[in-house]
Amino acid sequence: MITFLFAGGKTEPDLDSAFSHYLAKLNKIADSKVIFINSRETSPEKIKKDESDKILKNIAKNSLTILFDETGKVGDSLEYAKVIESSPYSDLSIIIGGSYGVSDEIKARSQRIISFGRMVFPHQLARLMAIEQTYRAILINKGSDYHHK
Repeated sequence: MITFLFAGGKTEPDLDSAFSHYLAKLNKIADSKVIFINSRETSPEKIKKDESDKILKNIAKNSLTILFDETGKVGDSLEYAKVIESSPYSDLSIIIGGSYGVSDEIKARSQRIISFGRMVFPHQLARLMAIEQTYRAILINKGSDYHHK
């Protein structure tokens, strides 16, 4: 099971169609679900803690945990596919924190911290990229020609 844990609340209507498209494609080849994490707190530190606590409660115990975060290691799609393929875990938890990031506890719980690059992207776009790259990685591992090298 692949569980996407996305903090930061709302989605962008303009990206919803693409998000739904790739999630549907992913669900044809792997069981996956998306959990949106919201906070009703008002201060940045309380929001970060609340979102992080809720994320931690939703990470499967036997799960490769990947955090997409701007502080992570930059890699390519083939490297991401290898991370997933070589996992000894039965589940995959993929996290994108909210506007204020995630707690150190989540960073410590994550086996991999990956960055999409040195640029910063809106959360809704990062979510779409995480789903598409996970779909791509699974197809790479299946030997599909979806990814052109």
